[in-house]
Amino acid sequence: MQTYLVHTRNSTSFIKKNGLWHNFIFQFTVGGKILFLLLNPVMWVLTILYFTSYPVVGPVIEAIYVPPVSYIAVSSWIFGNFLFLYYYMIGLGKRGQWDITKYVLLIPAYWLMMSTAGAIAFYQLLFKPHYWEKTLHGFHLGERKKEFVVQPVFQPVFQPAFQPARIFPSLNFLIRSAPIIFLLVLDVVSVGFLLEPTKAYQYIFLSFVAKTLLFFVEFVSLKSKREPAKGKSGFKVIQNNIASLFGLLDDSSSVRAWKEKRMRILIFNWRDTKHIYAGGAEVYIHELAKRWVKDGNKVTVFAGNDHHNASYEKINGVEIYRRGGTYTVYIFAFLYYLLKFKGKYDVVVDCENGIPFFTPLFTRLPVVLLIHHVHQEIFRTFLKFPLNHIAAFMEGTLMPLIYKNKAVATVSDSSRREIFKLGFTDAGSISIITNGISDNPSVLYPKTEYPSFLYLGRLKAYKNIDVAIQAFAEVLRIHQNAVLSIVGFGEAYPELVNLAKTLKIENSVRFLGKVSEKDKSRLLTTSWAMLQPSQVEGWGITVIEANAASTPVIASNVNGLKDSVLDGETGILVEAGNVRQFALSMKDLIEDEAMRATLSQNALRWSLGFDWDKSADAFYRLIGRTIAGQAHAQPAILGGFAGAEK
Repeated sequence: MQTYLVHTRNSTSFIKKNGLWHNFIFQFTVGGKILFLLLNPVMWVLTILYFTSYPVVGPVIEAIYVPPVSYIAVSSWIFGNFLFLYYYMIGLGKRGQWDITKYVLLIPAYWLMMSTAGAIAFYQLLFKPHYWEKTLHGFHLGERKKEFVVQPVFQPVFQPAFQPARIFPSLNFLIRSAPIIFLLVLDVVSVGFLLEPTKAYQYIFLSFVAKTLLFFVEFVSLKSKREPAKGKSGFKVIQNNIASLFGLLDDSSSVRAWKEKRMRILIFNWRDTKHIYAGGAEVYIHELAKRWVKDGNKVTVFAGNDHHNASYEKINGVEIYRRGGTYTVYIFAFLYYLLKFKGKYDVVVDCENGIPFFTPLFTRLPVVLLIHHVHQEIFRTFLKFPLNHIAAFMEGTLMPLIYKNKAVATVSDSSRREIFKLGFTDAGSISIITNGISDNPSVLYPKTEYPSFLYLGRLKAYKNIDVAIQAFAEVLRIHQNAVLSIVGFGEAYPELVNLAKTLKIENSVRFLGKVSEKDKSRLLTTSWAMLQPSQVEGWGITVIEANAASTPVIASNVNGLKDSVLDGETGILVEAGNVRQFALSMKDLIEDEAMRATLSQNALRWSLGFDWDKSADAFYRLIGRTIAGQAHAQPAILGGFAGAEK
């Protein structure tokens, strides 16, 4: 700003000295940058308001941006912002700094900081013209002995006063890229003639985001041409996110269902039952949802995509929208609600899997928050700084604040107590609706003749499966014919396989991955006991599934599991993470046949009190009370657990 004012205080002299063309370039590159700093936040606010508050500000903006001006502005917006980011990526690529290329996407935050600094400088220029936050500029170094340095002498070379390459360093690039530029802008111009205005502007916005993501991943993929690919395809991840963006324009999948007069339930969940890392939380939601659909309701589940399943599918009558990934699912949930789902549902079920979707911030519909268990301990133990603090703050501080006075459902009494400790001021609004079991697996398979143990669930660090493997290694020293079957998949799989090899018990530990329902029932009924060493659980749906197969459970004495396992009656509770206690309990169960038989009988009897039909009905009644404004009434324990109390 100071540079611009100094050079333009005598415009006539500046033009005479540097020429009219140089003055023109100076005004655009230096003066234009100042204008950009001051206007950029205003333009972004107007753009966001246009899409989010169209009925209020849309007509005013359209009156200013008549079609010719609008097309020019939008083309500059899409191509200009893309080119800005792309130049940074080129610079990093030429320097081989591929590992920091991803941070190019943070440049909009840099723009915001530049605009903030520009606004402060403009204010100071107007009201404090003689004030300047000067730096020391090296004067603090004091007087130092000057060192004589031999400077090389270069032959002077004549250079013309005007060099187009210096002003336009990428002129050749722009000429070569003209066809690509044309294609990037062509669709933006065409939609004005092909789509209705609302859809056209939605497309333009999504086009900018999608093209930026596409070119970003294509550029980063240049690295993979130099280095062998590792892990899943980055292009597949971005492709999934781009498809999720343009899916907002597709209205064909559920228009008829939106016109139905029955209850319309929208569920936001991190994953669905087909996700590669699906677990008990996904089973819980699907078991309830398919029963609600069977009763005549419309149910839609919005979840993340693992890049292995269709973006839209119907399972047991439940609509499944799979958009985004592990983290971007939260962004797409907001976008899809705003542009696709708004006004077409009666109630929202917001499933918290560590971090909720914060739906009260963007919907006025009744919201039921479903929390299986509190994740504070998991965040502290298994996340790295600063993610551990961010996640803990979002769950422990923001969630109670934003969901204040909302109906909350959970699956166990210990989870309810933990939720209340987070800061939910009304414990009466927290209803317990337990897991159920579908059909009791046919107990046609006899128990194995050799000691057999089973772990069934996701392979995650906080599940402490390594504790079970180490304890099993102790058991093998005495009972060498014992077998441990590990069913499930997850991020911890490689480490667990290596652990079994390190302990030299890989021949006795079977990693079966995901199995069919038939094989799952067989494993549940033939195993002598199930192991559930998790650090924390909301309930432990596999515990009741094992009990229904007359199989007792050895589990950690932690919240959730101490609700689903009756210590000394349906199983054995031990200190979480204690390898020795797990090993001793496994040995006792092997060597005491009478105890094993008693635990099995009690486990089967305990499981009979759990029923998905009862749980679905209880949750549906909670939804009804929420819509009627009675979510705080009758905070009794609901579902199968009520009939299964000791």
